Amino acid sequence: MEAIDAALRAIESRLAARTKKVLLALMEESDCSTLLDLIESEEIFVDVAHDAGEAAQKRREGRFDLVVWGPAALFASGSGLPSTVQPDPVLAAPPVLLYSGRALTPAEQEALAKREEEAGWLGVFSPAQLLSRLVLHLNKAAETMKSGAREMIGRFLDPERILNGRRVLLVDDDLRSAFALSAELRRHGVYVILAENGMQALERLEETPDTELVLIDVMMPVMDGYEAMRRIRAQERFGALPIVALTAKTMLGERERCIEAGANDYLAKPVRIEVLVALLRVWLSRSAPWCRIETGGEDP
Repeated sequence: MEAIDAALRAIESRLAARTKKVLLALMEESDCSTLLDLIESEEIFVDVAHDAGEAAQKRREGRFDLVVWGPAALFASGSGLPSTVQPDPVLAAPPVLLYSGRALTPAEQEALAKREEEAGWLGVFSPAQLLSRLVLHLNKAAETMKSGAREMIGRFLDPERILNGRRVLLVDDDLRSAFALSAELRRHGVYVILAENGMQALERLEETPDTELVLIDVMMPVMDGYEAMRRIRAQERFGALPIVALTAKTMLGERERCIEAGANDYLAKPVRIEVLVALLRVWLSRSAPWCRIETGGEDP
């Protein structure tokens, strides 16, 4: 009973505290700079640790309300890294997020999945996602944050604004299917670029390298989707470009084949538009909100 009372008092103390403390640990330099500029304010103190040992020391010296790890923490070890979500009686273990402004490698994705299952970590992949989680965990109203942070949170929480003006390359040799999908995507504000085969898809990416996501059918003439995805991934500049494979095949292992070729996700045909839109929101919310254009849903 005393332990429960102590835990409740700790919760009340944290919620009541005006100034919240956030620890950024093992962050990549560009990510750390971006988050410091967005998060730090009169009511949020941000500290930085460059390795697991320093993180452990800072956590011993003072309690944090939230810890945000960079991808390097996935393969680090030491007392600075929580190996379990079981809190002590006075809630010494704060919520843990893993932030990356770039796409995680397959090895990092696997390690994050393990951390999520075993230690309750949560991966976030855009400043807007992180800020939305920060508001939740720190019990802070978005209005108390900097204007840039408030705007990002507003965009992130408005599902239509996530899609508005985003550049999506749709690759499909079935003209009826491509027309129907592009019409629905434009209705949600998406800026659609069309290609009829893998070769054209590569040409369109050369013409519009600021494309933010690729929807690609896997069975096409001239160059199929598998080969096109491999060629896209072979270019370093498109290493983090989200690719969603579309296929009418339902054979066992088809999803794995698409992922191996370079896809981030997979949808079976015929495509249900509500599922596609939800999937686009997930992948496009991971990219930095300031990278999207704000105009149009029409092709040039």
